[in-house]
Amino acid sequence: LELTAKVLTTRNPKSYYAWHHRKWALGIASNPDLAQELSLCEQFLERDERNFHCWNYRRFVIKASERSVTSELEYCTEKIEQNFSNYSAFHHRSVYFKRLHDGESFQKLLPSFRVEFSIVENATFTDPYDQSAWWYHRFLVKFLESGRPGLNKEDDRQPIVSLLNNQIELFKTLIDYEPLCKWTIDAVLHLTIMVRAWEEGIAGTSSDVSEEEKALVAHLQQLDPLRTQ
Repeated sequence: LELTAKVLTTRNPKSYYAWHHRKWALGIASNPDLAQELSLCEQFLERDERNFHCWNYRRFVIKASERSVTSELEYCTEKIEQNFSNYSAFHHRSVYFKRLHDGESFQKLLPSFRVEFSIVENATFTDPYDQSAWWYHRFLVKFLESGRPGLNKEDDRQPIVSLLNNQIELFKTLIDYEPLCKWTIDAVLHLTIMVRAWEEGIAGTSSDVSEEEKALVAHLQQLDPLRTQ
């Protein structure tokens, strides 16, 4: 552990070999100081908050420790607020958000979704062209889309539609400010398709693709012609 700490500190903090060897050494240690390992991770992430080798190692340490998921989410919030362009921190957050909330009903999960969407809002309105927050937003939507216990209950459908519509209206204002940002348009398109699917479930009917959806697709094709298919 001392050897790899020296290599990572003085030579190459992104060495695959050093991080892999450190993981092996920690795994066979009889009584490792996991608090010290987490502190070491924090030191490296202070130097480079997007060092994904360190983030991966941090997850390995957390798995072996008694650190709570909520504490790790708080740490993610801190790192994301330092730099909204930190894809590694958003990915790390997705791991522990899923671990904390997997299996929860939508009604229980709704307050957490509002918190997470507000984090995305702050990031996307700061720099809509950065993909990190958009990736996390798609993760959240897919987490909802994949189904929660009791998700087909009629009581859940309308709040879900309301939540998604709020997101649509929010990002439409961002399109007005940044009409050339394809990530915003892509998010609105995906959310609009989801809302149509949920509304069809409420009404017990099916509908064709809306004119709004066609317009969003056309806008995306114009902005990103290489991916028109």
